[in-house]
Amino acid sequence: MGREVLPRVDVIVRGRVERVSAAAHGAEVGRVEPVDWMRGVPREQGSILVVLSAAEGALPFPGRDALFLLRSIPYSDNLELVEVGTLDDEDGAARLAAMKRFLEIESIADPAARFAALRAYLRGALVSEEGWTRRNAAREYAALAAEVPGSLTAEDRPPLERALQRTPEKSFRTLLESALAQCPGSKGSPARPAAKPARDDDLAAYLARFDARDVSDAARRQCVIDAAVELGERGTPLFAKALVDDDPRVREAAAAAAGQLRTLALEPRIATMLTTDPSAGVRRTLVVAAGHLRSKASVSTLALLAKEGEPFARDAIFALARVRDDAALGELRRLRSEAQDPERRSVLDFLLSDRFVEQEKALGEKR
Repeated sequence: MGREVLPRVDVIVRGRVERVSAAAHGAEVGRVEPVDWMRGVPREQGSILVVLSAAEGALPFPGRDALFLLRSIPYSDNLELVEVGTLDDEDGAARLAAMKRFLEIESIADPAARFAALRAYLRGALVSEEGWTRRNAAREYAALAAEVPGSLTAEDRPPLERALQRTPEKSFRTLLESALAQCPGSKGSPARPAAKPARDDDLAAYLARFDARDVSDAARRQCVIDAAVELGERGTPLFAKALVDDDPRVREAAAAAAGQLRTLALEPRIATMLTTDPSAGVRRTLVVAAGHLRSKASVSTLALLAKEGEPFARDAIFALARVRDDAALGELRRLRSEAQDPERRSVLDFLLSDRFVEQEKALGEKR
């Protein structure tokens, strides 16, 4: 979250949706009453936030208590939805507490101190009495072990082992085991061997779960997310199936998995879907995925989407910068010469620079 989500977020509020209405191209608009400002400059008491979502169905139903992660829209008082999580279910209090703690950790200026605070929080969260808190810590630990190899220490092993002993669910046991595999052993003991690769029957189990009779859209989406975490690129057949699912949220999860896992086998389909998928939310995720996949076939479409004023312009210019072949760089230079907004010109200068390449390389080494 600290690397992928929070850098794109200007405002975080706890609030309630008063009304949701449809907008053009499958988008929707919500009127949100803020209750608690956690990031950003609070507006006048009684102000209502106008929140735009590119994906239909992403905003909670009116009256629900939720946590909104939002991005400012240039030259407008309106805000764009980045992420949302409901807070009026049994896990809501735990979700809210975790977000507040993550924000406290992200505010620590020194990187080493920030990283130490994150690991300390996760060690405590793994032995929490709250089931959601333990599961979320398992996901965070697995992501940390995968993205920053060598970052875990013998100090992390005891809480991971205790959590593994009390966790019956296979999906969360897999997450804990993947983190344990990156922990040094106790004093005088060898490091734990790396986790075994996924077997064919693991993939078959996910495919059966995805195709089960009467399975809900939400369950299929969660199946894709779990497969991305547990199987990695071995889940490609499932992601391919999910990319043609009727539900846009399932397709969006599959596109995100393909991009984050650099699943090159799905690059041709991602490039085609950029122009054919009817959901604005899915198309935005496809734009990001095309960049991570360095999809040369997508350059012309990305250049059109990157025009100033287009809804996905910022995501598209970053995608072009990641593709970075001669055609993509040529389009970035053209967009730079046509840019009217000083902030946009500054971003394009950065994307064309060696600094962006160095940043991407550093992030890639941590994955």
